[in-house]
Amino acid sequence: MPAAISIIKDLDREIACPGLNRPADAPVAHNHNGGRLVISSDGAQIVSCANPLAALRSREWLLAEADRVLTNTGAQVAFLSVDIDRFKRVNAALGMDIGDLILAEVAGRLKKLFSRENIVGAASGDSFMLVIPDCDRRRAAELAEDVLKTVSAPFPVPETTVSVSASIGIAIVETPPIDPSAVMAQAEIAVDKAKSAGGNRYCFHEPFLCRAARETFLLENALRRAIARNAIALAYQPQVSLPSTRLYGVEALARWIDPDLGEIPPSRFIPLAEEIGLIEQLEKQLLKSVCRDMASWRREGIPVPRVSVNLSPAHFGDRDLAAFVAGLLYEFELPADILTIEIVESAMICGHTRGLDVVEALRQIGVRLSLDDFGTGFSNLTHLDGLPVSEIKIDSNFIRKIEENQSTRAIVAAITGIAHGLGKMVIAEGVETKRQADILGQLGCETMQGFLFSPPMLPAELKQWARSVTQRYPEESGTAKQPVKIAKQQQNAWTLTRCIRAQGHVATALAMVEDDLRLKEAVPYLEKAAEAIERAKTAEVRRQELLSNPKVTVLKD
Repeated sequence: MPAAISIIKDLDREIACPGLNRPADAPVAHNHNGGRLVISSDGAQIVSCANPLAALRSREWLLAEADRVLTNTGAQVAFLSVDIDRFKRVNAALGMDIGDLILAEVAGRLKKLFSRENIVGAASGDSFMLVIPDCDRRRAAELAEDVLKTVSAPFPVPETTVSVSASIGIAIVETPPIDPSAVMAQAEIAVDKAKSAGGNRYCFHEPFLCRAARETFLLENALRRAIARNAIALAYQPQVSLPSTRLYGVEALARWIDPDLGEIPPSRFIPLAEEIGLIEQLEKQLLKSVCRDMASWRREGIPVPRVSVNLSPAHFGDRDLAAFVAGLLYEFELPADILTIEIVESAMICGHTRGLDVVEALRQIGVRLSLDDFGTGFSNLTHLDGLPVSEIKIDSNFIRKIEENQSTRAIVAAITGIAHGLGKMVIAEGVETKRQADILGQLGCETMQGFLFSPPMLPAELKQWARSVTQRYPEESGTAKQPVKIAKQQQNAWTLTRCIRAQGHVATALAMVEDDLRLKEAVPYLEKAAEAIERAKTAEVRRQELLSNPKVTVLKD
């Protein structure tokens, strides 16, 4: 249902103002620069319309007035879309009553700023549309600066003052007449551009913005379809230990090839998935595919020691993450330490309490944790001691400069030395030249990843690559072990993974209890843990039966 619309009136003109949802019996007065905005329901100062048709009529009024200006003006006309930045935070922090007062005050300030010939109307809940006749690009920029200054002046509210900022999108009509709704849409596209640049600024509409908006719209819809169909694939890039180039592990990387749009790089579709709220669904699909691939390789004897997966910071507000991961390990009968979760530095260091609880729950079930892209965020070497991670990944930006920049070498040496002193593995990513690898080796970094060793490979390609490593280093491949001994280890894994799932549920429940004593919400996880423990007991009985079978000979370690 559209937001309620009110019309703030004075003696000579009116302004359509959104969001004023005042009860009829609760008038409010608010002072500004000696003037008075009265919000009431007597018809003299405000006419409140709280139904969808009234909101539609308000929009129609704005379009009709804009059409009148475009029809009667032979010169340029400027449309300015004014959007209050981060207004949801204002409502959340101060309440909607104060938010309503601020919107009314913005409306009053805009009314005073523009002359009678200009149109000021509501565009949506926290934005306004200005239509300025006889206005070229230079004049529009000057007016936009005036609006930014006017809106940013402090607002007096009960017991405090509040300052907000605005973003402005500007569309210039060169040759009226033209459909006003199309021009408004152009201004709104431009305001989105201004907001994405940080807000508190203005941006002119340009033809490429329409193209970009259309491309983003098509890409978003294609991504929604791809996620719904589980069509995002995986590639794996090896991580090798030097100087031997033995396989240390692999990193799973998302790959998307759309039948119509072609190959879309992760740098484009991952942020889009975060923006549209589908990143958790996508990454859970990828986690399941990773575990499925690892289970398949283990059955075939492909020696991939471990796999790492990068998760978005959005996941670390999900209390169920540890239980979900434990469930995957149980489903695919994988030991927990075969999986490494990569966490970006900002999420780890600046995360809230719930995020740290989720990280701790993952650690408790035995999953390895890696600090990704170290050095690009809020880097503080003193934080390393308290972080529950077993790996530090040095960002590729450092690696690119390491050949020529002595300061970069010193930074990498410091990171490596301190990390090793704390018992943490160091992995350098983005290694592309032998010279880079040699320098990293001299600085003590023994594990690397990059195109120097291999590009990301599809699962079938990685199998061949891993087999070639096995042929070079057969003593570490594990292929010479007896089948009976492998069966024993597999039975151990069956019991272990059931225990891991139980531990995941327990960790989730404990995080809830320790956080805010949400006992009722914790109970279902404890019940799930109890069920998983019972399954673990059953699996252990089966293992003992297998080991006591006289037809099976168990080799000593």
